[in-house]
Amino acid sequence: MRPDLNLASRPFRNRRLPLLATAALVAAAVALTLLHAALLFELLSPRALERRAEVARLESELRALRERQAGLVVADVPAATQARWKAASGVVERRVFSWTLLLSRLEAALPRDVRLVSIAPLLEAGTVSIEVRAEAENVEAGFAVVARFESQPEFADVRPQSIADGEAGRVEMSYRMSYRPEAVPAPAAAAPEAEARP
Repeated sequence: MRPDLNLASRPFRNRRLPLLATAALVAAAVALTLLHAALLFELLSPRALERRAEVARLESELRALRERQAGLVVADVPAATQARWKAASGVVERRVFSWTLLLSRLEAALPRDVRLVSIAPLLEAGTVSIEVRAEAENVEAGFAVVARFESQPEFADVRPQSIADGEAGRVEMSYRMSYRPEAVPAPAAAAPEAEARP
């Protein structure tokens, strides 16, 4: 039997790790308490109380406006007046429609072996649809035009409408599509030529 050779007056115990863990937990608890106190102070501050009062006032005003709106009666407008309004709106829409922009975008979208026959824009309630008739070499080339149009961001919802025999064995097809000129910015005007030097 070996003798006990521990010469220390007190046995060695490692208390450092439990003390560090306890200190970390206390620090975390103090930090969370301070954070909660700051949030509570913010919620109870005069500025937050004013904001809550303002939100309550706006919500009550919104409810009152909705109640007033529900009680409003839409006046009956005579059909002749509605027709004049619609005609005036159509005139304004036609005045702002850019044929030059439409033609340049159609030229960029159509392949070289497809020829335009007619273009008819339809302006309705702020939306623009166009009907295009074109002649292609064959039916496959005519349907390929649909993919070409749909690859351009300004044309959408392209639908073939009809197929007929065209001149010289070609195929005439008509298409209808939505036209969104704002989808692509208009091309910049060409810069003026530099003045001639003496």
